[in-house]
Amino acid sequence: MVHRLFFAALLLAFVPLAGIGQDRPFLYNEEEFGQPSDANELRICIDPRDPAWEIDRAIAEEIASVLLLEPVIHMIEDTRASVPLDDVYYYLRANCRVYFGFRLIADLYPTWAMATRPYYEARYVFVTDDPEYSRLADLPAGAPIAATLASSADFRFTQFNNALPAAQRWRRVPFGTDTQSLDALEQGVVEAALIWGPALLAEQRPGLAIMSPEPLAFDPMPVGGLLLSTDTFLRTSIDDAIAALSAAGTLERLVREYPYLSPP
Repeated sequence: MVHRLFFAALLLAFVPLAGIGQDRPFLYNEEEFGQPSDANELRICIDPRDPAWEIDRAIAEEIASVLLLEPVIHMIEDTRASVPLDDVYYYLRANCRVYFGFRLIADLYPTWAMATRPYYEARYVFVTDDPEYSRLADLPAGAPIAATLASSADFRFTQFNNALPAAQRWRRVPFGTDTQSLDALEQGVVEAALIWGPALLAEQRPGLAIMSPEPLAFDPMPVGGLLLSTDTFLRTSIDDAIAALSAAGTLERLVREYPYLSPP
């Protein structure tokens, strides 16, 4: 039940462009590189398009330390907004053994991929720049709320809002990205915005406050890494390392300053 949503975000964490049941991609030169040999190293892909990439990197390095391996970080240089799964396959064959920063969504990833256990959970959040609003219920009926499309939180919010009597509904204003939703909030187009919490790491926008989603509730989204499905021994080792880091309080220490992140 682990599969990643990695195209944005890599929404990152991300969501890949291709999805369920995809066959192993064809690489014309696959025989030229084989799978990376780690020896005493753990080869790790980190994607800077993921707003939480620095946290992912810190956790990856802690995992390598538990496994007594030297972390070798491959920074993804692609600047496209989304990540085709064919590219993920290529990176796992040519550059790294584990690619960090994927949302673990059931039945999203193809059979050639498998995910680690989660190393933290992230949340979708409502944010506002109006100090009078501390929770969603504080917004008056008809207030415009930006919502980034195609997220589980947007779906949940839409369901809840549509179930209200028409006179009590908020006005949902859809946008394609979290950045666009936050721009609309900053420009006064909307009163609040529903976004992927870690997006705030990359945005650096002063004056925003996270509101309680009450009367709504969003389930946290587990985030982990992706490996090739043939790497079962390494996946087990990484999962054991994540469990050890959780028990030692290391994961809690790395995420505790962020209200939209929590240990698994």
